[in-house]
Amino acid sequence: MPLFASWRVRQSGAAVALVLVAGMTAGCSLALMAPTVVEGRAFPVEHATQLRAAMSEEEVEAVVGIPLRRSSGAPLMWRYEFTRRIRECRLYVGPVPLQPARTERHVLDLTFGATGLERAIYTEVAPSRTSEQVVVRASAGAGGTRPR
Repeated sequence: MPLFASWRVRQSGAAVALVLVAGMTAGCSLALMAPTVVEGRAFPVEHATQLRAAMSEEEVEAVVGIPLRRSSGAPLMWRYEFTRRIRECRLYVGPVPLQPARTERHVLDLTFGATGLERAIYTEVAPSRTSEQVVVRASAGAGGTRPR
């Protein structure tokens, strides 16, 4: 009889381990959803490279959409910005996540002058890095400051 009792204990332990692994895997796969915008307004980041100096406001809108913010003074400045939750596996114990959701921020700052688009700067802030890319440079003699 002790042999049979020992077998049942091992079988129960294996079942418990199987349930825990299955539960954590299900929680992970349920958390692996498409990136979600949590702040701002999404814009097509990949289209920013299509911007060119001297583009009109209408041409810029056709490429990257309506900006989140526009200044009313001179120089005219537009900002596209959004923060999204990163698509990654997060482990859960029941409904409780074991680690916080990580986010990444995307910003496109544009400056317009008398001749159209003068400057475009794209910034990406991710958990492990920050990068900034000048997409359109201000031409010589154009007065424009970097929007903040």
